[in-house]
Amino acid sequence: MTFKQAQQIFNNWKEFIEINIKLQTIFGSIPESFLPNSPETLEEALNIVAKDYFDSGDKKMARNIQESIASLICYKDDKEALRDMHRKLEIILENPELEEGLLKTLKDTKDSWAEFKQ
Repeated sequence: MTFKQAQQIFNNWKEFIEINIKLQTIFGSIPESFLPNSPETLEEALNIVAKDYFDSGDKKMARNIQESIASLICYKDDKEALRDMHRKLEIILENPELEEGLLKTLKDTKDSWAEFKQ
């Protein structure tokens, strides 16, 4: 994979991250088909871009990119993820405190992204 290809995949990943965080908050497990690229392609591209940031001295950004790779473990086979989502939502919807907590977390996530983008 070229650096240019990796950079494009990284740019798509950055746009996807906001959605990713909300999906993880609600569902925990997420179908792999939601990803903008295969997990293997994303990991390769993110490692290439992280290395470039590291080599240029931006170790914080390199670390942030590396840490985002860990979120790929939340993606599962589509059918398995749907089953996990169903179980989690059943538990949440049966418990009003959990439901309120989830809604607050989603609002907090939205607010923190709005602040981050400014």
